[in-house]
This record gives sequence, C-alpha cells and structure tokens, in this order.
Amino acid sequence: MPFALHQEIVRPSGVEYAISLNLVGPLDVSSSSDVQILGNLVVARANVLKVFEVRRQLVDPSRTNLGAPEHNLRASGGPLDGPQDDVEMDGQGDGFVSMGELKTRTRAEVNSKPYETRLYLLREHSLHGIVTGLDKIRTISSSEDGLDRLLVSFKDAKIALFEWSEALYDLVTVSIHTYERAPQFTNADVPNHKPLLRVDPGSRCAALLLPADSLAILPFHQTQAELDMLDQENFMRDAPYSPSFVLDVRLEIDTKIRNIIDFVFLPGFSHTTIAILYQTEQTWTSRLNEQKDTSALSIVTVDHMARSYHAIAKVDQLPYDCASLLACPALYGGVMIQASNSVLHVDQASRVTALPLNAWASKTSALPGLVPGPLDDHKTYGCSLGLMLEGAKMLILNDNSILLVLVNGMVHVITIVVDGRLISRLTISEAVGRTSPPSTLQLISAGTGDLLFVGSTSGPGLLLKTAWVSVQRIGTDAQMEVDMEEEIDIDEDLYGDSTYAPVATKTSSSDGPKALQLSCADSLPAWGSLNSFTFGVNEDIDHPLPELIACTGVEGTSTLTRFQNHLPTRTWNKIPAISSNIGLWSLSIRRNSSINAEYPNGVHPDTIIVASHSNPNPGVTRILEPAGESGTTRILWKTPATVIAAGEFFQRTHIVVVTPNKIKLLSSEARELRSIDETELVSASVCDPYILVHRKDGTVVVYAGDATSASLTDAPVFSTADCLLSSFFRERTGAWKLHGASHASGVSEDASRLESVLSGESTSQWLILTRADNKLEVISLPTFDVAFSSSELLDIPSVISDTRSDNASRVAPDSKLSGEVIKLTVAPIGVGDCNPHLVVLTRSNLVVVYEAIPDMATSLSSNSSRSLPSSQALLPIKFIKKLSRALPVQAASSGAPRHLISFSTICGGEQLSGVFGLGMRPFWLVATRVSSVRLHPSSHKVVHAFASTNAFDPKGQFIVQTEAGVTLDEWIPNLSLDADLPYHVVRTERLYSTITYDVTSQHYVAASLMKREFQLFDEETNPLWTTDDERLMLPQGNASAIELVSPHTWETVDGYEFPEYETLTCLQSIPLESNSVESGYRDFIVAGTIVDRGEDLGVRGAVYVFEVVEVVGDEEGKRQHKLKIRCRDDCRGPVTDICGMNGYLVCSVGQKIFVRAFDLDERLVGIAFLDVGVYINSLRAVKNLLLIGDNMQGTWFVAFQEDPYKLVILSKGRQNSSVSSAEFFFGLDGKLSFIAAGDDGIIRALEFNPTHRSSEDGKKLLLRTEFHGQVEHCSSMAVARRRENSESTEKDVEVSSAQSIILFATLDGSITQMLALTDATFKRLSLLQGQLVRNVQHVAGLNPRANRTVRNDAVSRPLTKGILDGALLRAFTDLGAGKQAEMTRQISTSRAVVFRDLGAFSDPW
Repeated sequence: MPFALHQEIVRPSGVEYAISLNLVGPLDVSSSSDVQILGNLVVARANVLKVFEVRRQLVDPSRTNLGAPEHNLRASGGPLDGPQDDVEMDGQGDGFVSMGELKTRTRAEVNSKPYETRLYLLREHSLHGIVTGLDKIRTISSSEDGLDRLLVSFKDAKIALFEWSEALYDLVTVSIHTYERAPQFTNADVPNHKPLLRVDPGSRCAALLLPADSLAILPFHQTQAELDMLDQENFMRDAPYSPSFVLDVRLEIDTKIRNIIDFVFLPGFSHTTIAILYQTEQTWTSRLNEQKDTSALSIVTVDHMARSYHAIAKVDQLPYDCASLLACPALYGGVMIQASNSVLHVDQASRVTALPLNAWASKTSALPGLVPGPLDDHKTYGCSLGLMLEGAKMLILNDNSILLVLVNGMVHVITIVVDGRLISRLTISEAVGRTSPPSTLQLISAGTGDLLFVGSTSGPGLLLKTAWVSVQRIGTDAQMEVDMEEEIDIDEDLYGDSTYAPVATKTSSSDGPKALQLSCADSLPAWGSLNSFTFGVNEDIDHPLPELIACTGVEGTSTLTRFQNHLPTRTWNKIPAISSNIGLWSLSIRRNSSINAEYPNGVHPDTIIVASHSNPNPGVTRILEPAGESGTTRILWKTPATVIAAGEFFQRTHIVVVTPNKIKLLSSEARELRSIDETELVSASVCDPYILVHRKDGTVVVYAGDATSASLTDAPVFSTADCLLSSFFRERTGAWKLHGASHASGVSEDASRLESVLSGESTSQWLILTRADNKLEVISLPTFDVAFSSSELLDIPSVISDTRSDNASRVAPDSKLSGEVIKLTVAPIGVGDCNPHLVVLTRSNLVVVYEAIPDMATSLSSNSSRSLPSSQALLPIKFIKKLSRALPVQAASSGAPRHLISFSTICGGEQLSGVFGLGMRPFWLVATRVSSVRLHPSSHKVVHAFASTNAFDPKGQFIVQTEAGVTLDEWIPNLSLDADLPYHVVRTERLYSTITYDVTSQHYVAASLMKREFQLFDEETNPLWTTDDERLMLPQGNASAIELVSPHTWETVDGYEFPEYETLTCLQSIPLESNSVESGYRDFIVAGTIVDRGEDLGVRGAVYVFEVVEVVGDEEGKRQHKLKIRCRDDCRGPVTDICGMNGYLVCSVGQKIFVRAFDLDERLVGIAFLDVGVYINSLRAVKNLLLIGDNMQGTWFVAFQEDPYKLVILSKGRQNSSVSSAEFFFGLDGKLSFIAAGDDGIIRALEFNPTHRSSEDGKKLLLRTEFHGQVEHCSSMAVARRRENSESTEKDVEVSSAQSIILFATLDGSITQMLALTDATFKRLSLLQGQLVRNVQHVAGLNPRANRTVRNDAVSRPLTKGILDGALLRAFTDLGAGKQAEMTRQISTSRAVVFRDLGAFSDPW
C-alpha cells in the first residue's frame, strides 16, 4: 500500500458561528478619533476560527475606484426591489433613500466627514477539532481589564476558554474542559448529536448539551467571596471557574424531559435559570394523526453551588416542529420559540402567545392560538405571508422588535406589543430586505447605532448597519428622520453586481411610528458548500493552464467558483526594448512637461524605467521613457555597467543609480550631474534624500542629498560595519513614532533640512539592518538612532520584540543557525494604508512574514523595570508572525537568485500592496482586510527581474523578465485573493449540482436545479391529495436541466430540460467507441436520472447521451455550440452513477451494474451486468478494472472481460460501511490502493493483496488505514501528479510515472488533497508528526491524533498508520528555528530536509 499525506488546500468557507464581544482592548467610540474600535467579532466554520476587529474610520480620500464594479443598490425579486424611484446617497456615505418617498435629515449636514465601518482580521487558526459553538463570558479578571473571554465548544464534547494576550497578540488557552469520557458520551450513539453551548447572561456558568439529555455545567467565579468559599486543597484558587459537573436532566429535574431540542439561559433572575425545549415523544408528519403536539418547555432554576434544581414553569402540548429558543429581555421575560410554521412566546406564568406564519400552522398543531379569530388581523396577515421557518434565525433587536431572517435570506421584523408586563400579541412586517441565508445573527453595539452581522454557510457574511427612522405621514408622502448621527458606505457584495438595498419597515413606539433601515457596511466573502467540481482550461491567460471549477452555494447564492493553483496573470504587451536579468525599476520622475501637473487621487504616473542586464560583459543599463499605452519605450540613457539600485531623488526631480563601483546622480532627462566612487558594492537602496550602499566587507554607508544645491554630500552621513543585510523603508501610515531623547529634544539643523525635502505626507524613514551576529536593528532617520533592536530574528520566533533591556533573560540562538537569513525586507502587505510587514527568506527555503504592530507594553515601559536609558531612542513596535511557508527547492542550475521586491497595484478598486519573490518558482505575498497573508505561486517558472509600474495603465501593471523575454503583465480582473487559492466567482441564476468539461468543444456542461411544486399521484396519475385552501403551500421538489456554458462569457448557450419529476443524479464526459471518427473514440456527455413520483410508485430512471456539436452562428463567421441528444435509454431503476471503461459505458441501475456499448452512435446495447449492493454512490474505472462504492456494503473491486463479456468480482471490503466516493490511488513504485470516503468523513485505505492470509485468497480487501476527515465529502476526483524536473526525490527510489492526487470537495466548502509519499519520506515525517503531537502546545489544548483517530470495534487498536496529517505537519514551519532543530535532531534529520519534503507538497495539483 502506498503511504499518503492528507491536507487541506482550501480551508472551509463561510461562517457557521459568530459572537460579538470586547476581546482585545477597550472600546474607542469617541467621535474625535479618525479610527474608532467598535468591538471584536469572532467567527468559526468547521475547524477554522477567526478574530476580527470592527473599526469605524474615515474614508481615505485618495482611494481610487479604478476597476471597481458599479454599486447596484437594488436587490432583485419582489419586495426586495426596494424603492422604484431614483435613489440618492446622503452625506455620510450609505444612507440610500428613495427620493420619491423619503427625505433624510441627519446631523451629518453639519459634520460631513465620510466614515465607513470595516472588518479587519486580527488572527485566524486552523484547529484540530470541529467547532460547535461560540459564546462570551466575563470572569473575575474582567472586572480588572474590562475584557470578555471567549468560550468555544467542540464536536467531541470539549469546552475551551480563551483570553487575549497582548504580548503574543493572539488568543491563548486558559483551560480545556473535556466530557468525551463521560458515560453520557461514551455509551450513546453520538454521530448526529450536536453539543450546544450556552452561557448565562450574568456569566455565572456555561452549559454544554451532552447526549442522553444531560448538561455539562461549568460554573465561573464573579466575586472574591466565591473564591473564598473554595477549598484550597481540592481546587486551584487562581482558576476563574469552579469544578464542572454533569447534570442528568431526566433523573435530577424531571423524568419527562427527554429528547432535548434546545435550551437557553434567561436574564433577570437572581439564580441561574434555564429554559429547556424538548420532545416528550418523537413523531413526524406521517404520524400527526396519532401524535401531534409533542413538544414541551420547562423553565428551571439552578443553584450550582448547592446542586439544587427547581422547575418554576412548564408548558406542554406545543407544536411538534419547535426548533429553537430565544431568550427575551427581562422587561417581559420568557422565551420565543421558533417552529417550522409559527413563532410562539411563553412567559414565566406559562402563558403562550402565538403568531402563525402560514396556513399549515393550524393544520399541524392543535394549539388554540394558532387559529386566527375574527379580530386577529395580525394572525390572518401572518398566515397570508406563507413563510417557511426551517433554517430561519431570530435575534432580539430591542425590547419591542425581533429580527427574523428566513433560509432564503428574506428579512422580516416581528413586533412585540406589550400591555404592562404581559405580551398581548405578536405582529410581523412584510419583507424589509434580503441577506445571505443565515446561520447566525449577532448584534454589535457601535455607539452611534447598532451593527448587525449575518453569518452564512452558503454565502457571504454581511455586516449591516441598522437604523430606526421616525416616520411622519403627510398626505400620501412619508417623511423619515434618521435617529443616528452618521452612517456608512454601502459596499459591494461578493458578486459585484448584486447588493442588498436599504429598505424600511414600520413599527410603533411612544415617539411615533418607527421604521428599520438596513444598509451593507462590509462583507466576508464565501462560496458555501462544494456540490461538485471538475477541471477545465483557464483561457483568460496567455498560456492556458488547468483550473478547478466548482458548483458552490445554494439557491439564491449559487455560483461557479473558479479556483487557480497560481495567481493568474496575462500579458498586456511585450517590451522587446527592455532586457534585464539584474534589476528593473519603474520610477515616477517629474519631467519638464509634468512638474506642475496635478494627478487625481495623488497618484503620480511612472515616467522612467531603469533596466540592467549582465550581458554583454561587463553589463549594460538603459533608462527608458514610456512612449505610449502600447508598451513602446524610448531610450534616454545608456551605460556599459550593471546597476544594483535606482530611485527617485529630490522630490522626484532627479534620478539616482548605483553601480557596483559608483553612485550617480542624474537629472530628470538622464544627464549625469554628480558621481561618487565606491568599491565592491553588493547591494544598495535609495530613499529620498538618502542613498544606502552595502560593501562586500559588510560595511554599510549612507549618503545624503542636499536639496538646496541639488547635489550629493561628499562624505557619508552614517557608516557602520559587520552587516549582513540592509535596506531602507518609508512608513506611510504614521504608526511608527519614535520615543526617546533624540526625538524629544528635536533634530539637528541638517536633519531638519533633510526632512524638508520630503513631501507633506505623514511619512517616516527607517534604516533596516541585520548584523553579523544576526541582530535585527531599526534605525530612525535623520537622527540615525537605534530605535529597535532584537536578537531574536535568527530563531524565527512567533513574536520579535525589542530585546535591548532584557538580554539576560533571553536564550541565545543556536550558533548552527548563523547565516540562516539570506533575504529580508520591510514592505506594506495589504489593502490601503496597511501595516508594514517584515519578510524573511532563509537558506532552508522558508519564507516567514511578520506584521509590525504597536507594542503597548513597550510604549508604557518608562514606568517599568524594562525601561531603556533616557539617552536611547525607542520605537514601540513588535513583529507578529503571520505566515511561515516552506518553498519548493530551487534548482541549483536555474541561475535566478531569490529576491524580494515590493509592489503596488489596483485590485477590486482598492490599492493593494504586496511582495513578489523572484527566482525559480516565483511567488506573490498578498493580504486583504479579511484575510491573513497568503503565498500564491506565480504562473511563470522563473523570473529574473520584476517591477510594478503604472506608466502604461493607472490600474497598475508588472514588468516581468522571464526566459521568454520582457513582458508587461497584469492580473486578470475580478480576482479574489482572500482564500488559500486565488479564485473567481461567477454568479449564476440557477443552482448547479453537477458540472463536467467537454474537451472537444472546450465548453462546460452543468446540471441545474429549479424548485417546483411536488404532487403525489397514483398509477393513473390522479392526485392523491387536494385542498381548497389556497393558502396551503405544496411541498417543493427539484426540476433538472443540463446547460451548455461558454468558458468565455460564462453564459448558457444551449440546454435541455428533463421531463417533470425527473431529476439528474450524475453527469460526465465519457469517451465511447464510435466509428464516425478516425481514432475510434468520441467524447459524449452522459447523464443519469431518477424519476421519483412519491413513495407509493416505483422509482425509475434513464440514461441520456448528448453530443456537443458545432453549428453556424447567428453572426457571420462565428461558430456556436449546441447540445444534441443522441440517445435516451429507459431503466427500471434509478441511475445513480456512471463512468467510462475501455470505450464502454458503465452505469449503476438500482442494485445492478450494467456495461453498455454505444452502437452506431444512436443506441445503448447491454453486454454485461452484475448484481451488487444496496445503492451505488461511486463508480471508477481504470482500464478494465472497476471500483464500486456502495452506500451500505462498502467497496467492491471488479474486473471486466470482453471474451466473453463478463463482470467478475475480484474482492470486497470485509466490513460493511457507507462509501460516498471511491478512487484508485497510485503511489510511488507502482503501488496501488483504494481510497474510500464515507458520509461520516472517514477516509479508508484498502489494499488488494491475494498473497496475504487475511485476504482469503484475495476475496477480501485489506483495510490498512482509517483517517477521520471530520467533514462529509460531496465529490472526489483523481488526477495525475506532475513533478517538475527540479523537484528533489529520494536518491534510492525510482519514481514511477503513475502517481495520482485525490481531491475531495466537502460540505463545508473546503478542498482536501491526498497525495502519495515515498517510504523514506513517510518514515521521516511520521516520526516528526509524533514529535509535534507530544511537544507542541496546540490551540485550545486539542489532541491532533485523537482528531484523526477512527473508532472501530472490529480491530484491537486504531489503524492510524499510513496517512499523515498535513495540518499537523504544517505546524512545524510555525515553530521557532531552535525548536525545529531540536525536533529534527531527535529523529536524525535536519530542518532543510523537512522543509524540502514540505515544499514538495505545496502544489495543489
């Protein structure tokens, strides 16, 4: 069996859980600050946890909208169309109102500063567990720092308590509480159990729902008196919690409480009070005549100190379809119950107030309040809306309003009418807007108004601004006054041309009618679940490369998502006049014609390009002038020498070039004005008005320019020895502020003169040095004071801080690591005015990125023992590790050394900055506001020189020197960079369930699903059920069609709609035998369907064969493609899967497998069949071998013979299991195994080995490994693994060409990969994985090994050997260099070898 590595190449998408809290620091809602911190938002999906900061900030006036899609302020579909009159933006940016109906008056007319609210990512983690809940809690320490703590629950009955560490700038685990060994968990059937996490509003305790109707209670201390009551011998007094315990609700509270559905803590009680929703007897729709109202609600008080429980209220006979609870404010108390057809309120006196929302509410329940009376107009109106509440979410907006968001994203407001302290009735408004399908709702208090976050697992998460407006009726017109000071801009959503319109709904209050107004402030892009995927060809770039096309989302948010394994660029033009393998620089020099020119947004176009090449010897350098938008250039200056640095000087009026032995000052027309001789320079950097040169002996010298005389100083202004790396950095955000004596006492006259040369921007200049002793120094300019110094760089730690005052407490770095850092640069990475980042490249092919953030502890250190001497300057920053990635090994003969070049371009209408890595296998380092730093490979194999430029296009382009010459490249439009892979989103009108690629026509064929009413019929097609009540909604079914999609426009060019009640189940492009072509094989589109008319009629199916043909188009000279049906073959059972095998069609029909030949390209002829399992989910063929995955009976291995035609069973799995997909897995050395993935997320590796005694002469497949993927797999695909010639391999292993990669599409939107390993690599990484499990403190204290272990009672111990966990191995790169060296020594290898192994697995496909 081949060994394998399992890893995620795309992490889960969307938001399943979210919580708003004050986690990081004190809130800043002062109106005087340009940036206000409104709070934090923590979101989670599957194993991904993210921490965001909500900021309200001034809109950057220099922001450019070049290339940004237009805002569409109207949503589509019925009530979502919004106002039909013209819309206009108010003075604050997002108060869009209909000018035909509304007039908005705000105080912003006085203060017109434009503000916006945005989400900024602080931290993200991939956990070794599945998150099932988030909540906030305040501990006894919260009274000191004012911060909340975070509680996270996990699938395997664990609760982790987190708090924010300012020193690490990250979440730290305070404690982990596990209940997986509790009897309720070990003795119960838990696959479908979902641990619900709830926290008491008073933070007195937290509770986790366990199987067998039990609650795990975790009490928390809130006062010192509670701590004094603890027995010090039995429990830690410094812990913020008391010992937890398990509460068996059925035994200790009420024996009738069983089948718990939901529970919540209620506010306003002196003791902890819990409302429990449960089902006394389980039922379903077909048994409503026997058992209808089976749900009940109990309200219980809990004294967790005395362990006493008292029921204070109980309500029986509630609708059977009650789904969730929502705690109400203490003003009127009680809980809201959400059912499938109604909303109920139950108070402490067991009084029920009901609001039916469709006509089925009174049909499925006998509750009296669900039947509208003659005076119940609000109930009659609710029934007329016909709302379906499955999957809906509710949220308390205020004491009188509840927000209801349906599964289709429609937003309604439920108004609570209170009479004294009792609720008299509930009313509901019409739809007020549309969002993504909700998975969670969170309200964020913003000081000047509330922000609403709508998390979604199938679409973008939306941050919405809510505002209540006063409505005054004057005749037929309505006048609204916004009761808030300022609003925000509407941001485009994920899809560009469809946003959510601000709309209003009316409610009443003591001050008059009110209306809710929603507007979109920000979004978290997401694509939802992956239904199916296929490989196609990306034709948007010059050299077509494969791209992964996935059907994503649900109805209403359906998309086609195009994933790329590299950051795609296309050539805008070739520039043959430029030739460079040493360096490229694009400079913005003010020429004579442009000295006084003004440019929009303050962006100055580049007017000079400097290119240096080593051939002919001793080299040549040219200065060129762009001569137009076509990419042509004109040579201004040429010298027979190479240039190692070039830059703008004297406020862009001069040019400085540095050769290996000279520094030259040129005029704007490239005339030489001044020259300074130097010797043996290896690198240089220019930052107006300074020039840095780095000599071969390690000496760094800085020269300065004299702006008054427009000349260079003869003597250096700064010099230092023993330096390894050096560069300048200009910080433009104003965050780097120097503290210390030099700064406080003012700068010298020369320094003032130098600073006067700079522009009026709030920028500062810094010198970055790496000493021979590997010490990192940041030196301020113009004083040349050492503002930051750290000896931690060599160890590559998680945090690099100033170590000048506490060197004694630091551990000296390993001397063997000396010289490990070979490249270092500081550059902004992100969108807009982003923080500077420190990028480090090591000799072991590891790239590490740190983000520079303010160090609050250092800035306040003047009052602590860490204070620096008063004569020393201090820059209060620290560097936080954001990315650590092993690069593929660069070929020694490539001749392209690594360099790090910063760049800037326009992406999505915003300025995006990043770093480009030159050399063999080049890469991009980019980041967005909502994503961390990502490393994306470039589409080029090797890049010798690189520069970003806006000389030819203001959006920004790139001059790239490759083996093919110099080209002017640009990113393809509508590119998203917030995920692990670059991707494009194509919005579709219909939901696609399956997609395939037709190679011949280079078109996609996709299966679309549309909703339609479903009706049961008898065998004579007579309806089995009819009703005269038009308000009753019929059930919904799917109608299928296949569509031919153009890869150029992504529009449907042709299609075929299947008959009613016939749904497509599988779709593939299969080569079948055909005499009409010379090769004997032709590609056909084959579809399998199922005809389902209800449970009383037999299920049938059909096989369709289509061909994509080319026809004459409507326009002259243009060809089009159409779908032509070749054959339809009716079957006596459902067709569940199909595949091709040696030119034949293999299809599963019911419990049989058929092999059919396509005779004369017009009919299918059966030639062989086989009786198999219960329901076939997967068919895969290689040559004449067939792999079958059954839903109940596991994996079958079958062979097909042609003389005579026959299917022969070779082997079966020993254990029955559910298999959703099965794939052939070809490893190294020709090894073969079978990978079977189940609905439960378990991946099994099986082997066919007739010589093994346990195989019973090959009749049974050997189960070698079980690996828990923790997520349901929707689709899988095996593709060939292509290895570059430069990729290193084991010397003693002959690599076979038969290697495969298996890609899995999952329900949570992630894409996982399984690839083969050599025996030596597996042994080495297996030992490393053991070290990582034992010696690394993982987030939340989770056990990575337990996360992947599968419980199998048929074996004596878990089968864990054979598949490695890539997520765990990736943690090795995040460790410090010293820890890495220690681990590798213990397994007799080196860091370089491990990085080589990990770098070889970096390619997605």
